[in-house]
Amino acid sequence: MNDSARPVDCEILVAGAGIAGMAAALGCAQAGYRTVLTGRDAESPPPPASQEWDARIYALSDSSKALLERLSVWQALDALRIQPVYDMRVFPRPGLAAGDRDELHFSAYKAARPALAWIIEERNLVRALRTALGFSKLRRMDAEVTALELDADPQRAELRAADGRRLRARCILAADGADSPLRSLAGLAVTERVYPQHAIVLNLDCGRPHRDTAWQWFGEHGVLAMLPLPPGEDPAWPGRCSIVWSAPTATAQAMLEAGGDAIAAEVGRISGGALGELLPIGSPRGFPLRCRTVDPLIAPRLALIGDAAHVVHPLAGQGLNLGLGDVADWLDMLAAAGPSARPGKGDPGAWLLLRRWARMRAEPVAAMRAVTDGLQRIHDTEWLASLGLAGRALGFVTGIGWRGVARSGFLKHRLVSRAIG
Repeated sequence: MNDSARPVDCEILVAGAGIAGMAAALGCAQAGYRTVLTGRDAESPPPPASQEWDARIYALSDSSKALLERLSVWQALDALRIQPVYDMRVFPRPGLAAGDRDELHFSAYKAARPALAWIIEERNLVRALRTALGFSKLRRMDAEVTALELDADPQRAELRAADGRRLRARCILAADGADSPLRSLAGLAVTERVYPQHAIVLNLDCGRPHRDTAWQWFGEHGVLAMLPLPPGEDPAWPGRCSIVWSAPTATAQAMLEAGGDAIAAEVGRISGGALGELLPIGSPRGFPLRCRTVDPLIAPRLALIGDAAHVVHPLAGQGLNLGLGDVADWLDMLAAAGPSARPGKGDPGAWLLLRRWARMRAEPVAAMRAVTDGLQRIHDTEWLASLGLAGRALGFVTGIGWRGVARSGFLKHRLVSRAIG
């Protein structure tokens, strides 16, 4: 048998070389498992100029930071391009500014946390993960999986790549994206809700410093979030931020056609000039929004992680945190399983372990989906209008609830503790 015909055997195969997939493969390899990572790397963007930032920005939670530290990835990041968030100000309608009585103000200091979140560019995180993978013992394969067999052998799953190679694994972690081919091959059902919104993403220089604060406004415009970035080198622009604007589809399309200057002007209006004059950096990007639910998350010898397992509305910025939570709980589950999952001797793909991990993920994923979907609905004016009198009543009750939270230190503390994990 020649080498091309001989199957590739491993204990854990991770399909998908995105952030969640790389983190999962790295963690499994560091734990001692014979690990294979398949999937083509996303094209690396060119090195940034001093004044440029990725359009793709993540707000990492405490738990995500802890996982990256555990994997020795956080220590390899470019610290000068990480922005901590110490405060968050949320408003129920546009034009309001700090100090308004209906403002929700979350403080890392009051929550006794080092920060509410850490803002980081995709490029920075991907580069550090790739560097860490280079020091691990896992095997990389640029293989597109076209066939999957989960039932033929009770001890392992078998996959076939487009080039004819066969791969056998005790366990498969499918991290191959929202349109996961492995999820389809495994026959796992997906429920999708398409939101009547598109997201607009754009970086802006700001005439006022952001003071390490994230801002968010709800209203008929949708949901506008302004996330702080490290400032540029021009003293005329002492602040810099990244916006994620979940706007009604027609509004988003009109704004994207109008361009960055028009978007900056409208953001200034919605935000009540909170960060002063705004100057676009680069070109805006837009993409449709949807919610995807997968049930179950597991099949024999296979588990879905990251966007393959769940897609939520970006208004809370928790998509990547959920994916990294999948990885952290997977590694914790293997470590707690003891001899039954020990590298080289145990079975990391045993059905009992897969079910245990799925139970660990059920509550945090469902809770985040309920929060993001619920917030989107109660601020969707078309949906509320379609409910008639019930919609008006729901809007009234929502306003009362918002004001109650805004005036309760206890409730705000509970909310921020839940949000930043």
